[in-house]
Amino acid sequence: AVTAHPDWLKFAWREVARYHANQNDFAEAWRIVRRYATPPVLPAEAVGVSIPQLEQKVYSNPGDVADGYALYRAQSAAGKTDDALTTVRHFTERAGAPAYFHFLEAEAWAAKENWERAWQSWQRYSRATEGR
Repeated sequence: AVTAHPDWLKFAWREVARYHANQNDFAEAWRIVRRYATPPVLPAEAVGVSIPQLEQKVYSNPGDVADGYALYRAQSAAGKTDDALTTVRHFTERAGAPAYFHFLEAEAWAAKENWERAWQSWQRYSRATEGR
């Protein structure tokens, strides 16, 4: 029905994305998510702090989500996708981490064109934010 009525996609995008994922077309599922899903509200970015300084802060206080987020953003901006993914996964593997880390993990997997893992991370983010 959505194919015949593309304007319906803005209302049915979750189901259509899930359909594509169930067909193992994770790239299309992710494309739909990025087009229609509202991204999370993210903390302000740290300015003027180097990656080594942020790494030191995260290593000395591994549970500090603000420094972890700042390190992820700095690594992403520097094109260090693998490092950014390692940083964000440090937080997604911790109980009680903010849900936006799952969204960031999905973005990092998508940057590596690993669509299935991007979809899986998006699913974790979606479950963590249901009912909000």
